[in-house]
Amino acid sequence: MGLLDALTSIAGGASPEHHGVADALSQVMQEHPGGMDGLLNQLKQNGLGEQVQSWVSPGENKAVSPDQVQQGLGTSVLENIAQRAGISPTVASSVIAVVLPLVVSHMSGNSGQPAQQGGLAGLAGKIFGD
Repeated sequence: MGLLDALTSIAGGASPEHHGVADALSQVMQEHPGGMDGLLNQLKQNGLGEQVQSWVSPGENKAVSPDQVQQGLGTSVLENIAQRAGISPTVASSVIAVVLPLVVSHMSGNSGQPAQQGGLAGLAGKIFGD
């Protein structure tokens, strides 16, 4: 399943605004230097290492607040996502705070085992040295 499919599936019956953010987030992740690996590293470097670790590991996902999303992604990335989705950065950060942990957890299988070769669980091992 591709990233956009995962985002759309997780957003489920969500509002069009959620789907717009999911689409914009998918595009930004694909364009981010280093792709998803680069984005997770950026989040870790910006103070969200504990949260990212919980998303790629077995167990409960640690929540993030909209303010933490802005801190982790940075203002320019957040504004880029909001502009692509046609909403305010405030609304975008609120939606991303819910969607991002679910997407990372889903893509990693959140079981401690790689969902597929090169999946996010394998990536987590590279990022966190597990």
